[in-house]
Amino acid sequence: MAGFTAITIGLLAVGAQQSYKANEASKDAARAQNRANDVATAEGQVQDINARRQRARQERIRRSQIQQAAVNTGTTGSSGSLGAQSALATNVAAANASSRGSQLSAQGITNFQNQAAQYQSSASTHSLLSSTAFQFASVANAERT
Repeated sequence: MAGFTAITIGLLAVGAQQSYKANEASKDAARAQNRANDVATAEGQVQDINARRQRARQERIRRSQIQQAAVNTGTTGSSGSLGAQSALATNVAAANASSRGSQLSAQGITNFQNQAAQYQSSASTHSLLSSTAFQFASVANAERT
């Protein structure tokens, strides 16, 4: 069995170094994807909070309009006035619940995208290591002949 030549050893070292760098780049890409997804989730939460605030503000305005109209017409405390105010509160609560559901769905999608990025990174790493091992075996086999 012939020994490895200096060129072969150098090529093996370069291949190992490049495999390591590719593995680190893959991990960096997965971390960056996770950070991007975290930012997107935070932005969605901010938008949801702002939308809830806007709905609450509109509900207060509409409620005061209903109350003022009831005072002006002398129907304060009537079933029509109270029913309108109750319906208004129900609609706002339903809109908030729907918004929260959408936010949770988006967060779930983001979490699954994070997992997919991590699995992709892991698969890429294993593929790279497998390819490197086959290349080393090929070089070693070529040195024998």
